[in-house]
Amino acid sequence: MLNDKFFQTKSSATQPDRSIILRLSPKNMEQIAELKFLHPGEFHNKKQITYADQHDAGIMEVSSVLSESLAGKTSFNITLKPIQRSQNSSFIFEANSNVFTQCHDRD
Repeated sequence: MLNDKFFQTKSSATQPDRSIILRLSPKNMEQIAELKFLHPGEFHNKKQITYADQHDAGIMEVSSVLSESLAGKTSFNITLKPIQRSQNSSFIFEANSNVFTQCHDRD
């Protein structure tokens, strides 16, 4: 799933840097347009999307969108990179975890 849309995946591969390469087969012209819209654009303007599959979920950055056509069928290779957490979001998570633990310790 990319954002709130489901796509048929031919394959997915997780790289050592935790980036994910998806090979997708759009079902119709609407899906083709949606996948083309994911292209990062000029000046390294990376788009952020939500991603989920059987094993992973999170907010990702679209690194590249490549399309190819073979025998009248279009497929896309999309590379997604996980968004790096800032120290502040890590702190908030730790603080919330501590509050949760302290609340349950009182029970």
